[in-house]
Amino acid sequence: GRAYVFYQLGIPVIHDLSPSSFELMCKTGYNICAHDEKSYLRELKKLSKESFRNEVANKNYETFKLYYDPHKHAELLTKFIKEIK
Repeated sequence: GRAYVFYQLGIPVIHDLSPSSFELMCKTGYNICAHDEKSYLRELKKLSKESFRNEVANKNYETFKLYYDPHKHAELLTKFIKEIK
């Protein structure tokens, strides 16, 4: 669940193999995933490059706004409630 918080802030995330991580990774198209110390260090090294890190951060933020914006969800909920008869 922490990845959602970091996505909101545009912070790059190195995912593990949890199901919630797969959903976010599939939506961004970035497969920054680690399952052990060696793979974590490899992904961390990739993120040490500023241009890649900024690209990932921006994509994470845009993905969050597109799929998980609380304001959009509130509007959908309000619309749903108003349609209940």
